[in-house]
Amino acid sequence: MAEGRRRILLKTFLLALLLALAAAPRLYSLDSRPLFVPDESMSIALGRYYVFGKLTGYGFLYRNGTIDLYWPHPYNYEHPPLAKILIGVSIFLFGDTLSGARLLGALMGVTAVVLLFFIARRLFGCFYMGFLSASLLAVETLHIGMSRVAMLDIYMLFFEMTGFAGLLLFGDRFKVSYPLSGLMFGAAIASKWLGIYGFLAAAAYIVYDIMHSKRRSRRSRIFFAVIGLFLAFLVYIGSYIPYMTMDHSSDPFVGKLAGYPYLDLSRHSFGDFLDLQLWMLRFMLYWHQTGSQYGYLFISPLSYLIPDNTGAPVLWMNAALFYSSLAIAVFLLIFNLRLRSNQREVVTLAWYVPAMLPLIQKGFVWYLIFAVPSMCLLAAMAFQSLLNVGSSNELRATVWKRAGKILAVLLVTSVVTVSIYNLLGYAIIK
Repeated sequence: MAEGRRRILLKTFLLALLLALAAAPRLYSLDSRPLFVPDESMSIALGRYYVFGKLTGYGFLYRNGTIDLYWPHPYNYEHPPLAKILIGVSIFLFGDTLSGARLLGALMGVTAVVLLFFIARRLFGCFYMGFLSASLLAVETLHIGMSRVAMLDIYMLFFEMTGFAGLLLFGDRFKVSYPLSGLMFGAAIASKWLGIYGFLAAAAYIVYDIMHSKRRSRRSRIFFAVIGLFLAFLVYIGSYIPYMTMDHSSDPFVGKLAGYPYLDLSRHSFGDFLDLQLWMLRFMLYWHQTGSQYGYLFISPLSYLIPDNTGAPVLWMNAALFYSSLAIAVFLLIFNLRLRSNQREVVTLAWYVPAMLPLIQKGFVWYLIFAVPSMCLLAAMAFQSLLNVGSSNELRATVWKRAGKILAVLLVTSVVTVSIYNLLGYAIIK
């Protein structure tokens, strides 16, 4: 009885510690760093536009007398509107200040840490491995930095993680998990198109889940998977209601555009919505195939550090976590023959691999934010495996166990140490 009570008290303490580790660096003095120009300044201006109807004053870029369709839209039409609407909601709830605009995203960053705890506990079947995975995310500096700025990415990640959590935590209750994940991944894509990578990972997991389910339940599972897909589309289209209903056609800068009605600020039809999606696709293909940012990675590896940008260096990836997770993922992909039956590794790799593609595609280090939770899962997975290293030979088994424990401790210690070094050395918070 006393042993059970001590265990409950220990777990309660660890959960409180985890919440403190997540909240303190993400919520403390949110206005301590200047506005991140131009991304954050644009997101906040558009939050005011969508929620309060306040025009930004930005106009189109004209080249040789014609509109440049491959330059960012003055009202950021190249990205879906949901995250910008939520930034406006944050301003409405917490005040029209820099910290007010950032607070809702910061709270989502804290919640993401808690979500990873539940995801990892479900995958590992162990409270302490859930705590370890979530703790690595709690102190990871890129996630902290992205949680402290009013940008689209942390909203997208929050919805993506909620979608994964719904799939895993509800288990065989697919009548709930499939539609819930559809809603959340629809919201992720409606925040930023990079959410498509997470959506594809979730879709692969659902297909895997259906194929390995009992034959008599497959038809029902397929039906609810289709409902989830329908809900994803519904959420995405619903996020464009302000685009279709708001009317600023009298604005002289972007009110009405001859030849490009889907890009102006007048009231839009569903046909305009479809034209806009095609323009977004063309824009993204052009944007991600030109002007890559790899130079910044060579100048300052795993960080977004540009001398003339007042927002830098808020975005600084934990190098120990990045490189160790990369090595672990490669090892699992090449050498692990149990992928077909090991759900933990299937889910983690299905999450990790697509999330790494945006960095390869463009070179922006902050795109790694989508891979950070799966990196923490990979590190925790390696930690557990190293603790369980053994051998059939008794003498060798003792040596291997000691070596495994040393490597496991070094892995976690290095990740935490680098995070603390980044926090103290690069003024991510202050």
